[in-house]
Amino acid sequence: MKFSCSLTAALALALSLTITSLSMSHAQLSTPVMMHYMPWFTLERKNTHWSMQLKERDGLYLMERYQQTGRVAAHYTPLIGPYSSKDEDTIRLHLELLRQAGVKGVIINWYGISNRYDYPVLKEAADTIIRLSHAAGMLWTLCYEDRTIDDDLSEEDQVAQLQADWEYIRDVYIEQFSGTMLRDAVTERPVFLQFGPETFFQPKTWSNMLQAVFSDISERPHLLGVDKVNPQNVLPDGGFNWPG
Repeated sequence: MKFSCSLTAALALALSLTITSLSMSHAQLSTPVMMHYMPWFTLERKNTHWSMQLKERDGLYLMERYQQTGRVAAHYTPLIGPYSSKDEDTIRLHLELLRQAGVKGVIINWYGISNRYDYPVLKEAADTIIRLSHAAGMLWTLCYEDRTIDDDLSEEDQVAQLQADWEYIRDVYIEQFSGTMLRDAVTERPVFLQFGPETFFQPKTWSNMLQAVFSDISERPHLLGVDKVNPQNVLPDGGFNWPG
């Protein structure tokens, strides 16, 4: 029994995603094409995602490089130039281009609700992307990053932060935008990804959290981890392929 989903590169990242261990066969499946969507681009001068390691070589940050060379620090430069991931016009343009390319929705990398680093900015962008995806009738889901949990916290506080992140997902995203959320075609339960695990390696941690946050099993997400770091199926519903 298998749930499969392929991601194609329309704007950013090419992935082939095969989700395993869910409760449908190929005969039952109408495969959606989804795009892995990163919310981390800003127009701040030192935004590392536009500059990457090239700034170590030439000292150029985002706008200096773009103004001097017409390029960003990547093999491909957006035709619209550098953009902010929370700019609504940009998001609408991305979604329309994805729609025209046959993509059915987005898988948004999601970093939780803590105030560390740039996580609040990333959450603001993710909030906007999900809201506009829903308004456009596009499917959405999340690829959660448990590596964002603070290593300096006690184990108890780490688990509390994990639960708080998923309570936010439940209360803000699922509560408001469940109509366009990616769901299993048989169980109709939500389907979410986890880029890892990188912090919690005990299956019970994940199953206990899901049971605590989603008491109604019909709304309890299927949760899948990266196949290369989830070989023992730490996540409750198997894994997905991540090339590289």
